[in-house]
Amino acid sequence: MDTKFSPILLVRKKALDSQERKILEHNRFITNKQEEIHHFLTQIAEVELPQSGNYLAYKAVLEVKNTLLAHLEQLYSELSSLKAQRKALEEEYKILNIEYEKMKYLDSKEKEARLKQLKIAQQRQSDEVALMLHHRKRLV
Repeated sequence: MDTKFSPILLVRKKALDSQERKILEHNRFITNKQEEIHHFLTQIAEVELPQSGNYLAYKAVLEVKNTLLAHLEQLYSELSSLKAQRKALEEEYKILNIEYEKMKYLDSKEKEARLKQLKIAQQRQSDEVALMLHHRKRLV
């Protein structure tokens, strides 16, 4: 049974589902970023500084390691940003969920009121039929 809130309820549900998909997609981005960070950590761990030899070779390896560390720091910054965005998306999801629940409540109350009206109307019709039958029996 459709009510005046049914179309609004559908719109709210679609918005809620859309927001949920955004959160899931964002979680996937976060997971990918964490995997990328893990990859860089293993790369940094594999870089070994030479124990002996040319100073230029040592400096080149140190430069590579510093570049990897700088990139790792950037990745952590991006991960932090992604987590902040996820938190904002989750807050928006909570707001949308509250709005959806409000509409759902109003829709259910409207349906209950309609059912109550239908039951009253049905009861009146039954009473009228019973009254008519009673009068018919009295006349016969």
